[in-house]
Amino acid sequence: MSIKAGAILFDANGFLVDRIQSGGPGSLNIPEEKIYEVGNWQSVGTVYDIPDLTFDLESFDVTTEFEHLLVGADYNTALDGDQLNFQDAYPMDVISPFKSTRNEYNIINGIAVPYLTLERASYRFGVGQSASQQFSLRGDSIYYIPGRPFWEKLDITAPDSGSTFNFSDGPAKLYQDGATSIYALNVTLVNYTNKTYKRLFAGDGGYTSTSAGVTLDSTYFADWQSDYEFVLVTYGGPAEAGVNDATDYVQSVHAGAGSISDVDNPANPGVKPAAVRAKDIEVYIGSTDATPVWTRLTGVQNAEVTWSVTLENDEELGNERYVSQEYDTPDVSGSVGVKAFDVADLFSKIEAVTGVTSGQVLGPQITQAIPLEIGINDPTTGTRIKTISVPEARFNVPGLNAQVQTKLENTFDFSADTGEMYVYHGDSGNVA
Repeated sequence: MSIKAGAILFDANGFLVDRIQSGGPGSLNIPEEKIYEVGNWQSVGTVYDIPDLTFDLESFDVTTEFEHLLVGADYNTALDGDQLNFQDAYPMDVISPFKSTRNEYNIINGIAVPYLTLERASYRFGVGQSASQQFSLRGDSIYYIPGRPFWEKLDITAPDSGSTFNFSDGPAKLYQDGATSIYALNVTLVNYTNKTYKRLFAGDGGYTSTSAGVTLDSTYFADWQSDYEFVLVTYGGPAEAGVNDATDYVQSVHAGAGSISDVDNPANPGVKPAAVRAKDIEVYIGSTDATPVWTRLTGVQNAEVTWSVTLENDEELGNERYVSQEYDTPDVSGSVGVKAFDVADLFSKIEAVTGVTSGQVLGPQITQAIPLEIGINDPTTGTRIKTISVPEARFNVPGLNAQVQTKLENTFDFSADTGEMYVYHGDSGNVA
């Protein structure tokens, strides 16, 4: 007997992530160095540095739920046309509870992967494929918990006493870090209104913890109360007793009574598609006019859009974790694969995506940035679920690769001049 995928859940900042195809901290790199000395035939020992961890997630969920989680917005109150920008993303805490056995739902063990910073977001669409989205986040720690992992969002203005916040699901499990006893595995202060956050560390200037709760440093607590809204805490608690307890993590369905996957309110009704295929995905390009004229791009076989950044780790003496992970400017790129109807259609498409006037010779250096949008519709109702928008996509003139017994397909690669990409809840309102 082995652990099956059906036993593993992923809870991101209190929301169960739906439609996951693969996910987890599959890559963990712990830098190490052998130390030698003159006059010694053996190595003295091995020293280790701060781990570097990559958390990857691929999902068929085409709603904006995960994007809302990344930017600290409330998916349950989202309105059609709400714009989400990955540059507003906060570090995310992910816990992964493990169910006990097949067809049972009680949580007996799990892992916690706190303070993950978004590094890459990619959307892929293709004929004969389900629409997928992939996210890659970076962190510095993973904790295997012999019990149930927990994540809590606490109101910083309402401590249980002084600057102490009690765990709702304790007693918390001990993590012995050298001489330091730690129960709160990660503590982050956030202000979703001002878009600020601060990671705290065990010790002076940060926090202390016991099996009952976490206490923030009283020297700075008054300032933190005025600057931040919530305290986000990750810890390990007791395993869940009993079996067939499916009330904590209700997974959404496409038809009938569903759930929006809110762990705090699992009874909240909602419906989302199981997956979306090519027939419900539309690609639009706009003209170079001040007010773009939009046209649906026909003959599209596949499309991909990727937002990515190069993270720089901020470190300090006396700290075995990253203080923060920052970046300068994001990069946006992608491609659109097209089968043109005929020669005239191919040339018309090249003129459209490059912004070149019809009738002019097309060359590799003659392109203009144009707006690009990809709309995802509900396969049952036809309503727009999500829109991915690149305001300034600069397409390259495509190459040509003709093969026998094969229809010609051209790939139009593009990049964003400004590095801008937005995700809209529902319709963007741009395409008339």
